[in-house]
Amino acid sequence: VSRFAAIHPDATLLVFSSWATYTRVLDHPERHGFSRASTRTAGGEIWFDHMHPSTRMANIIAGDAAQFLLGVPGA
Repeated sequence: VSRFAAIHPDATLLVFSSWATYTRVLDHPERHGFSRASTRTAGGEIWFDHMHPSTRMANIIAGDAAQFLLGVPGA
């Protein structure tokens, strides 16, 4: 990102990582309406398959991304 920004000074670059979101939900699934067992179950509440989030989990990530964008000055 830093290299791209240096080459394109007119671009605005933002980096959002879902790491904190996944950590929060996987550490405390019950707080987000998921069962403890769902943290490791493909085709369940959190995971669609072995690596993709379910729609419910994607909505949580989207909410965090929206909050991130709302915190950007001038947004």
